[in-house]
Amino acid sequence: MDSDNIVALIAILAAFSIPVFWLYFDHKAKERRAKVLEKALEVGTPPEDVMHALQDGSCRRRHRIPYRKGLVLLAIGGAMLCAAKIGLGQGDDGLPLVGLILSFLGVAFLLSDFFNRNQADDSSSRP
Repeated sequence: MDSDNIVALIAILAAFSIPVFWLYFDHKAKERRAKVLEKALEVGTPPEDVMHALQDGSCRRRHRIPYRKGLVLLAIGGAMLCAAKIGLGQGDDGLPLVGLILSFLGVAFLLSDFFNRNQADDSSSRP
């Protein structure tokens, strides 16, 4: 096998392993929530309060998801633009266009988070 086939094989395996990792970590999060519910019931907390807290997210710190998405997309798009600028790729493979689209999506997520930050803070403070 030459190096091009190895790189393609690694890329395909990596792409198919992402859902496996997502399912694994989602299962672990559900197990943690079940343990929290079990411990709360052992202590004597009413199940309605615990379920409401778990669904509301008030027992865990909720970070701003659009901000993170924006930073990640902006970083990936910027890296693609830099890679196209220094000459990586074939030249006509669309790398700059994809990098530009991802960068603009990242900026859109950042702006969305900036303009909707107060709205998210208000909704999380409601009982």
